[in-house]
Amino acid sequence: MIIDTVSYKRFINELNVRNVIGSTVLKLKSENGGKSPVIIYDSQGINNFHDKQRLQLSLEGKNGLNGTIYTFNTLEELSKYFRLDYNKVKDAADSYNKLMASGKDTEFNKDVDAMKGAAIIKAPFYAMIVNPRITYTPGGVRINTNAEVLSLDTGKPIPGLFACGEVTGGIHGESRLTAGSSPDCGTFGLISAENIDKRQRI
Repeated sequence: MIIDTVSYKRFINELNVRNVIGSTVLKLKSENGGKSPVIIYDSQGINNFHDKQRLQLSLEGKNGLNGTIYTFNTLEELSKYFRLDYNKVKDAADSYNKLMASGKDTEFNKDVDAMKGAAIIKAPFYAMIVNPRITYTPGGVRINTNAEVLSLDTGKPIPGLFACGEVTGGIHGESRLTAGSSPDCGTFGLISAENIDKRQRI
């Protein structure tokens, strides 16, 4: 469950794609004077976390700026830590739990089956602030099949300038698959190295 820490209401389907969630959170923060929402899991919900390695790093406080997930025995402890009104957090959790128990999210059409019975019921509870960061930039300089950077003015390769990975690209969609840049980085990294080696041998 993600709640706005001003209204104490949910504002999005938490299973939406990261781009939609990120954009919505940034808009909400701009309207709330920079206050970040908070995401809350119970002990069942945390088990639904798809990336177990990243989860462990977050629980250990090793997942970068604002990437720490904190553990609490009660919602009251959680509320106190984040300086939230406990009664309002509890009301939000109760409303969310009713939706999950009903089998239909009438607010945001979240896939209740995907939650595998998780709600905000069983302690311990886990929470972190939601603060989107840039982790991937699908787009950048244009390259050819030799990984040579192309001039915007002429469309021709700029001598001796190669690029690969996230600094390159063209038109991309609004979302991406996890590790989507890895094949690109590896392939064009090798192509760049081969062409640099050829230039040095001339």
